[in-house]
Amino acid sequence: VFDVVGHLSLGLDLLQTAEERLELARLCLLAGRRAKATTAFSAACEFLQTGADLMGDDGWEIDYELCRSLCFELAESLWVREQLERAEALFAELLEHAQTDLERAELHRVRNGLAMYDTKYPEAMQHCLDGLALLGLELPAAEDAEALQAMAAAEGEALAPLLEGKDIHSLVDLPEMTDPRCLVEADLLEELSLIGMFFSPLMTQIATLRQVRLSLEYGNSHSSPSAYAAHGMTIGAALGQYEAGAAFGAMAVDLAQRQQNGRAETIARFWYGAFSCNWRAHARESVKILKASVEVGQRVGSPLWASYSAFFVPLHGAFCGAPLPEAVAEFERYLPMLVLE
Repeated sequence: VFDVVGHLSLGLDLLQTAEERLELARLCLLAGRRAKATTAFSAACEFLQTGADLMGDDGWEIDYELCRSLCFELAESLWVREQLERAEALFAELLEHAQTDLERAELHRVRNGLAMYDTKYPEAMQHCLDGLALLGLELPAAEDAEALQAMAAAEGEALAPLLEGKDIHSLVDLPEMTDPRCLVEADLLEELSLIGMFFSPLMTQIATLRQVRLSLEYGNSHSSPSAYAAHGMTIGAALGQYEAGAAFGAMAVDLAQRQQNGRAETIARFWYGAFSCNWRAHARESVKILKASVEVGQRVGSPLWASYSAFFVPLHGAFCGAPLPEAVAEFERYLPMLVLE
């Protein structure tokens, strides 16, 4: 498909009908998605931009779904390539033309990621809350500890019977989540599990409890591995369930690998390696898991989560008793990933 689209793109001026332009735009979307799936984001941007240009000014009226798909895939690819202003402009256009609350919620999820990457944490948090509100989930303000505690307790009570008697590792065999609304909610909760750490750990706890419950009730999604791993961290740290916490982390990494989901593996390894692996294994194992998270994250285009893991690599190395010069050298190796230019 790459060769076909590349060849046809050379003759754009020769396209004579609107249907011919639409057909090539569809091929550009296909090529862009395939390039994106193989982390060839530069090529993906070229294919998707060509497709978007072919739609013209009336694209939203001519074929809404095609125009939306092209803009959405292009915005995500531009974001990965750190072309943030162009990505933000496309997300604003997508939000303006969105037709359903589900579409709007999904856009808030992606814009949360954009804000996080640009270290605009309050803005990222608001996108999470706005997206979840569109799906009917209203969360208290980060400052309202009493309301957050009550909500966390309610989520814990709802989850407990679903986990009762279940072997933790057996959760990898749950069916696949297919409900579109649940998939978008799970993605937003995944984002909230991280951004919540900057405002209130209770938000992270609520997000992971609810996300695990969604997985048990509706099946595993591509964000379930991160939910299981983060849940392992919270039940160990908050409840002293260290063995179960470490088991959730190990299971999460296994699930991500079974799904062949590099982004989920990056995140699961971050939660597991940084917080729960060392409850039942030597800290050297944590270092291995975190280094693997960095490698996978860089390979699949998940630099934000890879950078979080990179921060903990020298930290856990120091816990292992590494000599100071060695620890400093390790820190300097990962420093470029931790500094925004």
